Amino acid sequence: ISTSELSYFIVLYLQLLHITNKQYQIKDQDNHPHPLLISTSSIGFIESFTSISLRLIGHFLLYLNSYEIKQYDDDFSNEELNKNKEQLSLLINFGLTLHYKLIPKHAKWIKTLFQNANNILPSVTSNQIQLIMERLPDISIDIPSDLPSMFDQLIANSSQNSDYQESLPNVGMICVLKYIPNKIQQSALNVSFPGINYNEKTKQFIYPKVFFAKDQKWYLRR
Repeated sequence: ISTSELSYFIVLYLQLLHITNKQYQIKDQDNHPHPLLISTSSIGFIESFTSISLRLIGHFLLYLNSYEIKQYDDDFSNEELNKNKEQLSLLINFGLTLHYKLIPKHAKWIKTLFQNANNILPSVTSNQIQLIMERLPDISIDIPSDLPSMFDQLIANSSQNSDYQESLPNVGMICVLKYIPNKIQQSALNVSFPGINYNEKTKQFIYPKVFFAKDQKWYLRR
């Protein structure tokens, strides 16, 4: 993974923040301004910041867990890489904390993504969350003033793995949907990686592969 790919995510996420709740003149029957993207909606529908952001963060964290970040031969390139990693970490942690506040019923997903982010990216402090809030003036999302304290709460609540979580190779931290045949004699794991492959019927993100414990490999679902 190159430093330019990290930059692509940073730019894309900043644009997502920028357009949310902004009023745009869209030609329709009443010719009134409408928001292009609202703050929250059902996760199953790609019509809000929360639904798109969760998928975007989930896909990129899975990408980071699946491949290695490139190391460069010169100091300048490595310095740029480290800066992008720090900015990437700050944006993802900011976004996840905002989700934790806006959609508390999905805390399980948020905490799993949060653990993935902090396992592979530089750590972030609540002071940095406060700083990014002050540096994002041109957005229309209502950012709660207590977001830094929510970040500290998210850290505390994500410090230990829950019963439903496992760390698996090439994917990172996941939510277990089902142990096959059971948790004691687990030969395979049916899992969820938040942001990947949402199933409207089950209201779950269902990872498209099953993990077999015996050979420590992933196999596509039948």
